[in-house]
Formats: sequence, C-alpha cells, structure tokens
Amino acid sequence: MQAHYFELLSTKHRRDLLHSLSTGNRQRVATRDSDPTKTSIRLVHVDLPLLEDHELITWDRENHTIATGPKYAALAPLLDWLQMQSTIRN
Repeated sequence: MQAHYFELLSTKHRRDLLHSLSTGNRQRVATRDSDPTKTSIRLVHVDLPLLEDHELITWDRENHTIATGPKYAALAPLLDWLQMQSTIRN
C-alpha cells in the first residue's frame, strides 16, 4: 500500500466522496457554478484535482461528473476499512 493514500483519505469529505463511487456509477458533483459554498470551491480547486492527479477518479468537468479512476481499486480495501471503523464508532 502506498503511504500517500493516507494523506488522500485524511479528510472526511474526500473519504465520503470516494466511498460514494464504490457502486461503480458516475456521480454528479456540485461545483462553484451550481453551489458557490466554501465546500464546493475546495472540491473544485483542491479535492477533485488531487484525486484526479492520483488517478483515483476521472472527472468530467463539462458534465460535472466523477467516476472511479484506474487506481481506485488499489485504494478500495483501505476505504472500506475506514468506513467500517467509522460505522463501529458511531
């Protein structure tokens, strides 16, 4: 497992975003055009580019959709484990 995965999963927002892709379906994402909140601005300028650069997602900026990228499968077991731990604590 690559150490940078922990950095990529360090925020709950990114973990939730990646977990939502576990079904294999494309997801629509709110961008600053449709939702000018601090969260959507961070999503567009930080989170999505970071995840795309690491090939965990593919991002269609024109249609505002994301899907799993070529390296998503390598991260999926860690993501599942983190989600399970979160569920146990709550």
